[in-house]
Amino acid sequence: LNLLIERNSLGLEDKISVINQIASALAVVHRHGIMHRDVKPGNVIVTREMHAKLMDFGVARTDDSALTMTAEMIGSPAYMAPECFEKKRRETDARADLFSLGVMGYELFTGRRPFDGRMFADLAQQIRTARPIAPRDLAPELPEELEAILAGMLAKQPRHRFQRAEEIVDAIKLMKANRLVR
Repeated sequence: LNLLIERNSLGLEDKISVINQIASALAVVHRHGIMHRDVKPGNVIVTREMHAKLMDFGVARTDDSALTMTAEMIGSPAYMAPECFEKKRRETDARADLFSLGVMGYELFTGRRPFDGRMFADLAQQIRTARPIAPRDLAPELPEELEAILAGMLAKQPRHRFQRAEEIVDAIKLMKANRLVR
C-alpha cells in the first residue's frame, strides 16, 4: 500500500474499498480476540484485483495472552494510538487498531500522515494532543461523510472512537448508500 499512497494511483472508490476491506479484516481478527497492534500501509498488500490483505501479525496479541510486553511500546510510532504513549499505559484494546486504521486512511486519502514529528517525543505529543488538518482541506473531493468516518477513527480518547471495526464497515456502507441516493 505504501507505493500506492506514494504514487496516488488509486481513485476515491478504490481507496474507500481498501479501508473497508481492512476494517472487515480487523472485525474478524478482533472477534477472535486478536489485536494486530501494527496496522500501517507497509502491512497491507493490495492485489491487482483490488483485494486488500492485512499482513504481518508478528506483534499481535490475543485477549488472553500472558505474553504481552507492557514495559515496551509495540508497533510503528506514526500509526500508534494516543493511549500507547501514556507513561502509565492502561491495557490497550482493539480500538488502538482502529486508530491506526484511521491514520492509514488519512494518509491514503490525503497523501500525508495526520501527525508528523522529527523526533519521537514530538510525534508522540502530536498524536496525544494535536488535531490534524481536516482531510477535506487537503483533498476537497472527499465526501463529508468520509471525513466524519476518519474523525471517528482518529478520536484521541478510545471511548470517543468507533468501538468496533464493524461500525466502520457499517458507516462506509451507509455513506455509499447515501451517495447513490443523491
